Amino acid sequence: MGRYKRTSDRKLIYSQEILNEIKEKIKSGRSKRSLATEYGTKESTLRKRFKPVFTVEMETELSEQIRRLDKLFFGLTFKHFVIFV
Repeated sequence: MGRYKRTSDRKLIYSQEILNEIKEKIKSGRSKRSLATEYGTKESTLRKRFKPVFTVEMETELSEQIRRLDKLFFGLTFKHFVIFV
């Protein structure tokens, strides 16, 4: 049997509401470090979870392509896509 003893019994579970709150606060200009101390987590966790996937140029190009396909009645509509700016 190992000698490992867990030092904390706390599990941090992020609900969708908490994630949305953090995302809005990051968009408004708050730092990830201050939010990490506010929510009792590590700053690196927020950095990993809220890392942007696309650059601004890629998002713009993707939205233009979706609009173009929507105008051509290609079977896709702009409503089918959720774009986080």
